[in-house]
Amino acid sequence: PSSGCSPRKTMPTGLVYDEAMLAHDLGSSHHPECPQRISSIFQQLEEEKLVEKLVRVQARKATTEELTVLHTPEHVADMATVSALSPEERTKKAHSLDSIYLSAGTDDAALMAAGSLLELTTEVVAGKLSNGVAVIRPPGHHAEAHTAMGFCIYNNVALAAHHAVHKLGLERVLIVDWDVHHGNGTQHMFFESDKVLYFSIHRYDDGSFYPASADAAPGVVGQGPGRNHTVNVAWNKGGMGDREYLLAFGQVLLPIAREYRPQLVLVSAGFDAARGDPLGGCKVTPEGYGHLTHQLCALAGGKVIVALEGGYNLTSIKHSMASCTKVLMGQAPEDLEDLQFNKKVFESAVQSVNATIAAHASHWRTLLAVAEVRPEPEPTAAATATATAATDASAAADALARLSVGED
Repeated sequence: PSSGCSPRKTMPTGLVYDEAMLAHDLGSSHHPECPQRISSIFQQLEEEKLVEKLVRVQARKATTEELTVLHTPEHVADMATVSALSPEERTKKAHSLDSIYLSAGTDDAALMAAGSLLELTTEVVAGKLSNGVAVIRPPGHHAEAHTAMGFCIYNNVALAAHHAVHKLGLERVLIVDWDVHHGNGTQHMFFESDKVLYFSIHRYDDGSFYPASADAAPGVVGQGPGRNHTVNVAWNKGGMGDREYLLAFGQVLLPIAREYRPQLVLVSAGFDAARGDPLGGCKVTPEGYGHLTHQLCALAGGKVIVALEGGYNLTSIKHSMASCTKVLMGQAPEDLEDLQFNKKVFESAVQSVNATIAAHASHWRTLLAVAEVRPEPEPTAAATATATAATDASAAADALARLSVGED
């Protein structure tokens, strides 16, 4: 098997986590975006004796100045008032927003999430760390410049990308958003920029899956200098698993990324496409997430930061994040149980991938060689292709073109 994140890895992997982010909490009222999401991940990393091998990065709150580079001053000020509201007032305010709950500790937790990722990003870009893991909440990729949305208060990853470009001097940052929901906020923030390439792989379901916006369609590619720097792979059904995600990486993301040559990769790592998630309806395994991370490590000199977004099955997310962490630390990704001779890629997944290729082939030269996925029916070809893709990112595009297709 191949090695982990990078054979050139010389510096350690960083970890940022702080219990202050548990303060965003509805208490006895159950909500999928609960504090146990991050505490269960941290406990899993401890149980696997990974924490002791990671370099802990000091968590901190983001400043108002750091937030308002992307968020409006009104939104930041509005969230700052939440802690002083009565429970009834907080409930009323939350109901005025899209899929948000608020507690006395919401703003403190959200400030800590955003600031902690900024700190980790600074250390990775400076070369003090090879890569890193951010076990943070509340998540961020739905948050728009002017409002909280979809469990998200501030857009953590977008703020980190902006910081990397405008404060740390990078020219090309890749955001890979594998959360099952489209990251509408992140896309909008960089829609006209070529400094950040936003790649999202998500359920779309012909526009009906949350956030239920046409902006998540494959034909939405950015505009102005940012044209073809928004890349959407939009699944139109549930059930997608390791094979389908490897297909999208091999045929779309990796060819574009190799041409783009990012200097940093930020992963909006929602694990709600994981097997067993109550909201996502997909079937990606922890091992599958490890392979996706491994492929990303071939980019940006291995400067990859995996930052938690969604994911609401505590068992799924803790094992998935642990799998990603081990790969970043240099361990080889584990074998994929899903890649068996009798399993085939969903035909609708191939259609989705081809739609994205068609939207971008005129801009990215590497996609011209891919053209479109034309799979062969032989199951042996599928086995060969998926095994190659799982271990060799540089050959993934050619190999995955031979995947066999099954009925949806």
